[in-house]
Amino acid sequence: MTIDLQAEKVRQEARQLRPVYEAMAREFVNGVGTIPFEDAVDENTPREWFLQVDAHLEIHQLRQFLQTTNLISEEILTALLWHHLNKPERSSRDRDKVDFLLVQLFSHIAPSQLRPDDADFDYVA
Repeated sequence: MTIDLQAEKVRQEARQLRPVYEAMAREFVNGVGTIPFEDAVDENTPREWFLQVDAHLEIHQLRQFLQTTNLISEEILTALLWHHLNKPERSSRDRDKVDFLLVQLFSHIAPSQLRPDDADFDYVA
């Protein structure tokens, strides 16, 4: 039996992002509701729901949520970043979210004793 790696990647992303998106939807987005992931018809259903939430979520709301929740880890930040980078269509709002997520990821993984002079372009890249 061959496993469709792309479908498995989508399912893994959905499992990682589900609690974060459900919390953001409850806090900031009216009318989107929650998606019954277990009953999803195909692997695109969760992704479509994430895109619906994204369409209603402003950058300041994402910033507020990520800076005040305990749901965030390096893995979640990476999954959020990949989700936004792999969207079929991206807007300037998405660019702002990617920019913010990159900063959050770097700040999450950077050593605490990092001096400002050490954080040049090559180091951060």
